[in-house]
Amino acid sequence: MRAHIFDMDGTLLRRTSAPVLLAAALGGDDALVELEDRFATGAATAWQFAQALHELWGIVPSEVAQRAFAGAPLIANIREVLADIAVEGPDLMLAYRAARERCDRQAEPPPPRDS
Repeated sequence: MRAHIFDMDGTLLRRTSAPVLLAAALGGDDALVELEDRFATGAATAWQFAQALHELWGIVPSEVAQRAFAGAPLIANIREVLADIAVEGPDLMLAYRAARERCDRQAEPPPPRDS
């Protein structure tokens, strides 16, 4: 069996995160710093974090995303791994997010949106 297992807490990027790279490409990260602090302390859930990013940036144009990640510090051999997945496909792929207790908290439905 071919298996690919990713820990989604920083597996692909070294010493940075996708939001940090996107903020730099979009020209500002002041709001992101506060948001990441809230997320790191548990004051914001993953759902709230994602929702706030969308409110900040909307849909990021593909050319901005490409520019943001073009020089990203990827882990060693990730391009080869992704190419292998694209060609061969895995029998099993697991993307692990966090400890069970945190996953349980994140699985709660989001609060209703204000209209």
